[in-house]
Parts: sequence; structure tokens; C-alpha cells
Amino acid sequence: MKIVIFTHSFAPHIGGVETVVFSLAQGLARIPTTRATSAPKVSLLTPTPAPEMDETALASRVVRQPTAGKPAEGCEPASCVSG
Repeated sequence: MKIVIFTHSFAPHIGGVETVVFSLAQGLARIPTTRATSAPKVSLLTPTPAPEMDETALASRVVRQPTAGKPAEGCEPASCVSG
């Protein structure tokens, strides 16, 4: 299952929305697999820039500063959630 979450504000900004969206994305990405389902692949899209953040340890993928019609380089609608 592929899940895409869009939020106008995300880390490094701090606040209620940022915290809830982060928790939601991490929780969804960690849903255990069963024989009938595979692990969800969660992408979080946000216009919030954060060039200095290391997001490699997150359970979900973060795509920053997407543009209309093309979310990000290498992130086309059919492949927005990487592999």
C-alpha cells in the first residue's frame, strides 16, 4: 500500500500540526506486515525547506518543495513512494 501525506508545515518548524503529521507518518510506515499485506510505503510531501536535516533514519520518505504537476525529481505519481 502506498500512502502520500501532504502538509504545509513540517520540521524543522515546531508545532502541533508538525508533531501530529510526523507521528502519523511514522506510525503508518511501521504497520506490521501480514501474509496478505505488505508494509505501507509512506511519503510525506511538504513545501517546508530543510536542506540541513538528515531524514535517512525516518520510517517515511520526505519530499520537500514539490511543485504542481511534478512532486519532485524522481517522484512521479506512479513512483512517488520509493521502493
